[in-house]
Amino acid sequence: MEINSVKYDNKTNEIKINVNNLYPVLGPLSLQLIPLQTSPLDILIDSQSYKSQIFNNNSVSKIDLFIPQGKHEINIKGII
Repeated sequence: MEINSVKYDNKTNEIKINVNNLYPVLGPLSLQLIPLQTSPLDILIDSQSYKSQIFNNNSVSKIDLFIPQGKHEINIKGII
């Protein structure tokens, strides 16, 4: 999988990630956020809500995503 860009918007507390999964199978993508996220996060892939597993452990929040083939925009909203 290619990660084409990662941008953080300080005003909206949102991360935007543009990816391209070159393979015909789902591509795993794991993200770690520091500090620990205490508010729920809104995760969107191509503007559609995505149910992701979020683990909070050792002052870190870990997000596991599975990205379909092709180019996609991932938005993670509600980061503190």
